[in-house]
Amino acid sequence: MKSTTKKLISHLTDPQVISIAKLQSQVLATIHGYFRKKGFIEIPPVILSPLTDPLAHPVHEARVEYEGQALEITKSMIFHKQLALMEGKIRKIYCVSPNVRLEPSKEAKDRHLIEFHQIDFEIYRGKKKDVYKLMEGLFKQLIPDIKTPFPRGKKSKTTPYWLEGFEREFYDKETANYDLYYPKLGEGLSGGERETDYKTILKKMKDRKMDLKPYEIYLDIAKAGKLPPSAGAGLGLQRLMRYLGGVKEIEKTTLFPRSPRGKILF
Repeated sequence: MKSTTKKLISHLTDPQVISIAKLQSQVLATIHGYFRKKGFIEIPPVILSPLTDPLAHPVHEARVEYEGQALEITKSMIFHKQLALMEGKIRKIYCVSPNVRLEPSKEAKDRHLIEFHQIDFEIYRGKKKDVYKLMEGLFKQLIPDIKTPFPRGKKSKTTPYWLEGFEREFYDKETANYDLYYPKLGEGLSGGERETDYKTILKKMKDRKMDLKPYEIYLDIAKAGKLPPSAGAGLGLQRLMRYLGGVKEIEKTTLFPRSPRGKILF
């Protein structure tokens, strides 16, 4: 038997990996129930699109050509979930969204996978405080004795905490963005109140020397004043499981890890 085959079998039968897989099933059931109870509707993920999250750091491109059209493999659902709230016809959405971010191996942090899932959600006319309340309520469901509200603007060694005011991609407001951090593990959620002003969005994109063509429909909607005001976030599922399960290696949060730190086996 090849050494790579033995390595795969060892991973799939690792007691910690099996334990996390079973816990994840329970966690997902709790998440689905919680969001539905809060009035969210679930939408299917978008896998291919002419545009996707440009991110605030460089990654290798993941795209395909389909009959002359370049399509990106989704890095996040940010644009689709925002537009899904058009005119407030739908007011709260969530999605268990698979994402591909081909992190350069030399720059990847220990929390990075190149294929992972996010609990992506968006609230029509939502504000930062709505996201905080929603997420702290979810963590209360997952860890009943956890203390809320979480610390805001300062780090904690014992409980998740909120940090704010990051330099963000063009779609987030600079004054109302936020990340949720896990003690010793780093960022587990990223989000913000969304920018809707066309001139502000265009200036940010031009300042970043971005190619505007993939975003022409998005910009057309913004120019017409039709971008829905919203707030939301993406909660990383594997990072959540790493925190809940107390595992050091994020590769152990999935049966078939896609890691920038080693060969993808299967």
